[in-house]
Amino acid sequence: MNSNLRRLWTSSRGRKYFFSLIAVVMSLIVAFFIIEFGLRLLAVFIVQAPNETVDFEQEPDLRVLCAGDSHTEGVGASPGYDYPSQLQAMLRRAYPQNQIAVINIGRAGYNSTQAAESVAGFRQSCKCRTQIVIFNAGKNNDHNFAHAHFLPDEMAEMTLSEHIKYLLANSRTFRLGQVTVDRLRRLSQQPDVFRLHWNQALDVEGQEEQKLLRDWVERDIAQLRAQLPPDESQLVLLNYWQRVPFLDLAFRAAAQEDGVYFIDVNYFAMPLGKMGKTKSLVAPDLHPNRYGYAFIARHVMQELIAMKVLPPPD
Repeated sequence: MNSNLRRLWTSSRGRKYFFSLIAVVMSLIVAFFIIEFGLRLLAVFIVQAPNETVDFEQEPDLRVLCAGDSHTEGVGASPGYDYPSQLQAMLRRAYPQNQIAVINIGRAGYNSTQAAESVAGFRQSCKCRTQIVIFNAGKNNDHNFAHAHFLPDEMAEMTLSEHIKYLLANSRTFRLGQVTVDRLRRLSQQPDVFRLHWNQALDVEGQEEQKLLRDWVERDIAQLRAQLPPDESQLVLLNYWQRVPFLDLAFRAAAQEDGVYFIDVNYFAMPLGKMGKTKSLVAPDLHPNRYGYAFIARHVMQELIAMKVLPPPD
């Protein structure tokens, strides 16, 4: 410390000046963090959650409805970074002269039947025109049997435990293999099957089990297509970045029908040599992260244009 600084520090006026300066600096730092926290908190309320109610008073030029499970809802990314939200932003930039609404009705855990029913529910409540319906569901069919056509109607709202007991009693009828029968018998003796991970419930890798799941998805797609007016809505089937054999086959088969399109995003539509790059697009729980959903949204838009479901941008 040089002599001038020493004299300044030893004087009462100097110490007062020094502490005042420190107080000002600390106040600025505190104010900065308060403002930063406030802006972040405000951003939480500004970003529209994927499943919020949408105001339909002003009819958009294009309405896209996205139905499905957690991969549609946006699990793995912050609110507003699900693929439907990012698709809406991309479409609005590509078609600035048009009013475009992309609506997300995806719910985590839905099977294909529940997702198809959500489309019917939306159309009934909205009573509005939907030009494109994107359907991304079926991965949960191997453990979520809610509303499945092969369960009696009265079991629709029953618990997983009741579903398991019913499947165990009727396993031959519904072609669940011997490994599954043994597994279900052990599970039926557990006090609380809900504490078990879902993949402990069924062995669905066998050929007959895969056929059962594929038939189930195809049935739901057929019923979904039947409820959409062909001159009003285009049905687009979207699979998952992870390979789901029974679902991929069901979607490809259904896409042979008129008015049904299929967009393949297995491994984010990357060539085999670049599949290692998918790690940067995936959240720890194996859902896409915000960048993965952005990749899916961009690929969906490009494919819709390539298939002439959407016109080329100006």
